[in-house]
Amino acid sequence: MTRPGLGAAACFLAGLVLGVGSSAWRAAGEARPLPAAPGGAPLLIASETSAATVVGTVGPAVHLDVRGLAADLVVERVLAGAIRPGSRQRIAWEEVSPQRALRFPEGAKLVVALEPLPSGSLWRTRFPEGKALAVAARGNAFLREPDTATLDALAAYLALEPPHRSDAPGVSALLALAADGHPSLAAAALAKLETARELDARLTEAGCDNYRRLLNDAGRPLSIRLQALELAGRRALRSLRSSIAPLARPGSPLEATALAALAQSDGGLSKSAVAARLLRPDAAIREVAVRFARAGIDDARLEALMQEDPAPEVRAASLEILMERRGS
Repeated sequence: MTRPGLGAAACFLAGLVLGVGSSAWRAAGEARPLPAAPGGAPLLIASETSAATVVGTVGPAVHLDVRGLAADLVVERVLAGAIRPGSRQRIAWEEVSPQRALRFPEGAKLVVALEPLPSGSLWRTRFPEGKALAVAARGNAFLREPDTATLDALAAYLALEPPHRSDAPGVSALLALAADGHPSLAAAALAKLETARELDARLTEAGCDNYRRLLNDAGRPLSIRLQALELAGRRALRSLRSSIAPLARPGSPLEATALAALAQSDGGLSKSAVAARLLRPDAAIREVAVRFARAGIDDARLEALMQEDPAPEVRAASLEILMERRGS
């Protein structure tokens, strides 16, 4: 049975959606700027080769042309480079999309990597006398409102001579940045460690302490802690085994990833460990058991799991292991 007045109300609402209301919402959506460029992660790599990495407060931005902007930066702290604290530096960058919010609003505090202006004719037109520095990484080597812990950790890394940044001191400093720094720089530090040569041999006691601190800090983003565990697994970092083992126990929010990391560094799970974990209700744990069982699971068991396990990720893992053994 239809309630009186419902049809009229529905027509009124439809009129709003299709008519005036639709136009107003569309106009509001068009007027709303896109989020400002995030910066963050590119800062770490750029700061290693830039002319200077500094902390300062930015002044009002000036449009040089459609895409080019410039502003003064009052330098408060120098993390690397020959710029003098207290000086005023002219910095320049481009905003590719005019719909983006300004990346450096007046009064914002920044840590930024700076480099000489590009040599192209457009930049020579913008700055005929060349009296400015460009924000490195195509304008993305910055972090807004950095905290002291991030600045101290980044400064400690940049204070190392370049050859030492890929050695034990650099590994320890990157892990300190991962443990204490802004999440975007923490993720960049862990990504950089992925490519470090002989990483396990370069893990000192200080480095292991920084790693342990990161894993055990429930206040750090879960994504960063998981990334740190995945790094340890992919690189088979046995030096970190004692730090990872407690997190592979039942009840830990990192259990599955920690178990996988241990299995990768140990060369697989034991037969008893596989059997016990295949009985667990958590599909992520069963998937790890399948992927790292090695000889601890036979083909008949894999076939049964492929057909009968209620979790698609476990069925898929079982199929993948069977294909590795038998060929596609």
